[in-house]
Amino acid sequence: MPRVKYTYQDYPQMFHLLEERIYARRREKRLSQDAVAIRTGLTRNCIQQMECYEHLPQFDTLFELMNVLEFGEKEIEAFWSAYYAAYFADKARRRKREEELAPV
Repeated sequence: MPRVKYTYQDYPQMFHLLEERIYARRREKRLSQDAVAIRTGLTRNCIQQMECYEHLPQFDTLFELMNVLEFGEKEIEAFWSAYYAAYFADKARRRKREEELAPV
């Protein structure tokens, strides 16, 4: 089965959330993509693809990133709540777009 490639166009709110909470935190802590990759067991290319909106990270990857970036318990709870809301907002947006494009 081919791997699904997520795009910014399909999940803009989720990518925005990742940008402001995860990727910004990496830069704030002055960690390179290489440093985060080594600490999480991911490749630098994987980190780069996430930060360039080429794909959404899996849940376990997000947990690893939050651990490496030293998120507190309250920050983790707030992140997952916002992530859930962003997912459903993007899903509703896609559904509406599909309805508008569907033949009558």
